[in-house]
Amino acid sequence: MTKEKLMAEVRRGVIQNYKLDPYVKRLGIRMEFDAEGQNYLALTIDDYHTNIYGITHGGVLMSMADTAMATAVLLRNKKGVTISMSMEFMHSVPLTHAILAKPVILHDGQHTVAAECLITDADGKLFAKAHASFYILGPLIDEDRV
Repeated sequence: MTKEKLMAEVRRGVIQNYKLDPYVKRLGIRMEFDAEGQNYLALTIDDYHTNIYGITHGGVLMSMADTAMATAVLLRNKKGVTISMSMEFMHSVPLTHAILAKPVILHDGQHTVAAECLITDADGKLFAKAHASFYILGPLIDEDRV
């Protein structure tokens, strides 16, 4: 199988898995791709995403960033689990606001991957920035099996 066919199969599998993921569905996170084919996640803040102050709960932003970075790892045909993660919060995200989680792979090793994720709105306002490390369990799709 060619590298292009393998990566197309990986992308189809990742998209299908996230459509079925109960946690992603419960939060209302949508996986999207920009014109260059880079993945990102989108979410419009609803009342069940907010805390007692009426602003988005930090755990929602952490979940969104973790999911975005894990998706970027998966799209490299790597099954990974988060081993550490941190986040800086710059601004609160108000109710009904649409936000985007854009991951970037910083280090793509055989056993670990390091990534960061910016949580912004469509205008580029930065709400939070996350960093994470992932331990690689193996390939998502074994090239020899496809």
